[in-house]
Amino acid sequence: MSVLNPFWHGTPVPLEKFIGREEKLRSITSRISTGQSVAISGSPRSGKTSILYYLMAPERQVELYGDDADKLIFSYLDAALWDNQFDKTQFWREALLPLSEYIQDNTNIPPSLTKAYQTCQENEFGTFVLEKLFAQFKQINKHLILIVDGFDLLLHHPTYLQNSTEFFGGLRSVASHSRGTLAVIIAINLSVTQLTEKVQDFTRSGSPYFNFMDEVILGPLSPPEIDKLLKPARERFTPAEEILIKEMAGGHPYLLQVLASCLWEIDERTDSIQRQQQAVKDFYLKVEDILEATWHTWQTLAQQAFTSVALVQMEKLKQAFQRQGIDVESISKQIPRLKSELELLKNMVF
Repeated sequence: MSVLNPFWHGTPVPLEKFIGREEKLRSITSRISTGQSVAISGSPRSGKTSILYYLMAPERQVELYGDDADKLIFSYLDAALWDNQFDKTQFWREALLPLSEYIQDNTNIPPSLTKAYQTCQENEFGTFVLEKLFAQFKQINKHLILIVDGFDLLLHHPTYLQNSTEFFGGLRSVASHSRGTLAVIIAINLSVTQLTEKVQDFTRSGSPYFNFMDEVILGPLSPPEIDKLLKPARERFTPAEEILIKEMAGGHPYLLQVLASCLWEIDERTDSIQRQQQAVKDFYLKVEDILEATWHTWQTLAQQAFTSVALVQMEKLKQAFQRQGIDVESISKQIPRLKSELELLKNMVF
């Protein structure tokens, strides 16, 4: 057994550590192969960026897309890197960079395609000239797969909100009129319905901007996927410790990785109960920001429903810990913020 910690959190998982999501991958790749756009939604750290990396990894493309792999050109943008000056022109210039490089690297490109791209540059990538570009692009039987990670960050970007009709409406128009030559894949913390509602607040347009996208929701990992994730520690974790991980993380991939990693780092010669208590403390200190971020992505009704369930489950979880000899009160006292939040949860009135 390796002495290195096999659990990965903090950055997208490497390809060789990517686990599960087979059904979601089949759904997304079938849409990509047929030129359809997709919104991948899920709570923070649910694995959206990891699945995006997996979808565009060169070493996975034949496996994922079969004979269509040679037709696909991937372009990846990370909205977290855009400053307040990043506008629509810069967006399309970066989005089309792989296409520009493909045109430059191939001598058999039709002159009309080269001309169409130049026209886009000269006209600051307006919607009309972009549609003409993709009409030309279709002639060479290639498809641009534009991936935008953190797309919902645009809700806080002044340039895009001030020009929401021009940008969001233009993106929909270009993708819809490209006849499959442009597929847009976005990753968002909100649902498509929430995203649409928030964007529509800034425009009088009645047509939903994202009705050209199918939504794929990343939920919790399945029990077999959880078992596969924990398999590298099967000889190190006791059955009680595996139960603790599964009950606390609830199938959330990031939470599973963090708690398993915390438990792995504690000397295995330590008493199992003490290991679990220490792991719970370390776990909460590492994930409290993510839990808070997740909470704020939920609508009020979802927060209320969660709280109602949590109040019931809290006592069950406490009893489960007590059966294993874990001192919940001791943990709460050593993490003041956790204790105050638990008290707030108990006293919430709707």
